[in-house]
Amino acid sequence: MMTKEEAEERKKLIESLLKEGLTEREAAERMGVSEMTVYRNMKKFGIKANGKRQSFKVIGGKVLEDYKKGYKVGEIAKKYGRKEESVRHFIWRQNKCNKRADNQVNVLRLKKRSDLYKDKLDRVKKGMRVGGNVMYKGKSYTVVEKYGRFAVLQGKEYQITAMYDDFVRQAGSGGNG
Repeated sequence: MMTKEEAEERKKLIESLLKEGLTEREAAERMGVSEMTVYRNMKKFGIKANGKRQSFKVIGGKVLEDYKKGYKVGEIAKKYGRKEESVRHFIWRQNKCNKRADNQVNVLRLKKRSDLYKDKLDRVKKGMRVGGNVMYKGKSYTVVEKYGRFAVLQGKEYQITAMYDDFVRQAGSGGNG
């Protein structure tokens, strides 16, 4: 516990170091205490931060830009007067949010793809008539029967069962369905 004189002395020291233009971290290093001690004392004595250290809301874009340019986390931290851990955590959080946003976009793309697939599947089913001819894997067949997920096809030599999905895939790879 500090005496009143020690507390007053520490208050004056912190104020003078901050007036010199030092950051809280630099002041802590000069005083030989932790940065957290400086912050606690600032709060206790009602000392306002000198504003030299900007929030990630302000510098975040620049931090990410530097990171993408290939600067090391330590260099970025030094440049903006932040701890390496803080910069690393900020970058990690941003990447996590970006991945989440990318995943949402991918989910939408998948939904669109599945809707397109369903449309193609419906067209294949509707276009296939019992007694009608279809091309399947490069050969001509006659549709004998249609079921929910597949059709029975009669070729020149034998009868086969073909999934409607196969026709959609075949149509997607350049074949006719």
